[in-house]
Amino acid sequence: MADPHFQKPPDLMVAGPAQLHDEDLDIFGGQMRAHFGDEWMQIHDEALDNVRQILGGAEKPYLVPGSGTTALEMAVASIFEPGQRVVVADTGFFGNRLLEVAAALELEVTRIEVEVGKAIDPSQISDACEGASG
Repeated sequence: MADPHFQKPPDLMVAGPAQLHDEDLDIFGGQMRAHFGDEWMQIHDEALDNVRQILGGAEKPYLVPGSGTTALEMAVASIFEPGQRVVVADTGFFGNRLLEVAAALELEVTRIEVEVGKAIDPSQISDACEGASG
């Protein structure tokens, strides 16, 4: 039964808010499950295997429990160390977010501005990398 107080949520670039199905609400009304132990490992492994099958991968994927910014930070921090130089194509919202992440991780950032909706010329990246290596 629809909630008479529910208003359609605005269109956002995030996963929610969303109206849940009654079956989901029933599950949320139950006890919390621990995020460790045998039961959790079985659920986690099954979820990874399902994602692998959907994506057609040979290996189990990584699931990042966080936002896209979390994944960006995780990727950048695992590749670069503070003080290293990086080149970032600022192609709009997500390019700007990558710039912020790189700066927060104390990287020396060379920014290439790209008009939103346009492709970057690969030579711009190459030229910026050559200029950043000196």
